[in-house]
Amino acid sequence: MHDVIHDMALWISSEFGREKNKVLVYDHAGLFEVQEVARWKEAQRLSLWNISFEEIKEVNETPIPCPNLQTFLIRKCKDLHEFPTGFFQFMPAMRVLDLSGASSITELPVEIYKLVSLEYLKLSHTKITKLLGDLKTLRRLRCLLLDNMYSLRKIPLEVISSLPSLQWFSQWFSIYSEHLPSAFAEAFAGDNVLFDGGGALLEELESLDHMSDISINLYTCLSINILKGSHKLRRCIRRLCLKACEDLTSLELSSSSLRRMKHLESLFVKDCLQLEVVQIKVGKEGRQGSDHNFPNPSLEKWFHSLHEVCIWRCPKLLDLTWLMYAQSLEYLNVQNCESMVQLISSDDAFEGNLSLFSRLTSLFLINLPRLQSIYSQTLLLPSLETISVIDCMMLRRLPFDSNTAANCLKKIKGNQSWWDGLQWEDETSGRPSPIIFQDGSDSRKETSEQAAEVL
Repeated sequence: MHDVIHDMALWISSEFGREKNKVLVYDHAGLFEVQEVARWKEAQRLSLWNISFEEIKEVNETPIPCPNLQTFLIRKCKDLHEFPTGFFQFMPAMRVLDLSGASSITELPVEIYKLVSLEYLKLSHTKITKLLGDLKTLRRLRCLLLDNMYSLRKIPLEVISSLPSLQWFSQWFSIYSEHLPSAFAEAFAGDNVLFDGGGALLEELESLDHMSDISINLYTCLSINILKGSHKLRRCIRRLCLKACEDLTSLELSSSSLRRMKHLESLFVKDCLQLEVVQIKVGKEGRQGSDHNFPNPSLEKWFHSLHEVCIWRCPKLLDLTWLMYAQSLEYLNVQNCESMVQLISSDDAFEGNLSLFSRLTSLFLINLPRLQSIYSQTLLLPSLETISVIDCMMLRRLPFDSNTAANCLKKIKGNQSWWDGLQWEDETSGRPSPIIFQDGSDSRKETSEQAAEVL
């Protein structure tokens, strides 16, 4: 943010300068003066950037009473390893606490469990190893965010279900990280809700009356079945990752289930080594005279909100034909699925479905050695901006012509030899001239990192 805009925002939020201590923002502890810490006593909102409390003598000597403080944000404080003893002791009005910028802290200060007015708690990206049963005391807590906490080992049973006001829960690990939660294997048993594969956690979330937004990772077929069997959970799921589900060979979704998953925005599937097929069961709604369970996508309105899909390391998965129904899809990343021959199966695809991928902006296809077809027909793809095709040497044709390039398409990245041998729908006009091709033969890792940035 530009300094002038930043200062103007602070001026407005401080009642046009009349209450200068109402909102305080500090960047770098070296700029601190003694009188600055004294101003905290009047603050309602406090934000610290690039701070290490070792540099602030006044904070370390004695806890600072902040009776009016309602919002406290930590940003980019990677050198902050712990808070001074009693730091949160005199903050009774605290409602919003975001510690996600303190990425090096390993313990949650015990005083936080006594902030009974707290409604929003974000611990994402920290190295905290466990949450205590005392979390139950935060009965007004409405939002609990635990994303990318790779060191988190334990949340005791019946703690999450003891938060009666909880509406938003997120415990989400990035598909791009090779980290698994610490102690994954040994944490299946005992007083721990986290890593029974997700089943116990789902059951506790389901018991909460006000729950409306869930992001979660599931690791077992049992946990997947719990999700499929609960109307409430399906309605609440916003981001879902199926990861390392060893026994998962097929995933069947009924049409009624899909209608209830109307809030699903992100679906990640990673390291499901036995998964062969994702199938939509529609019963009487399916096509007459066909054995396939895919109804006409133009007649069905499923996956209303689904805008990003990532499928990684599912070596037996044959296709992603179900994506015909993801009409809002914007981002698709498929990697290391060695058995995939067609992205959308021509046996099940409906002719004339030109609206397929109409909102897709980014497409990544990486290490799909048997892939021969994305879609059997030419698509309009009016929103497509970038494509990366790395190590998919059997894919000889892309499902668009020169008209697509005239829309939004800016760049195609791939192996040079693949690009040279690519066949186009309109051979007379050749390759669409507005497109910039970038050789990506040696950049599979780089492409993955760029894909991660998109998310």
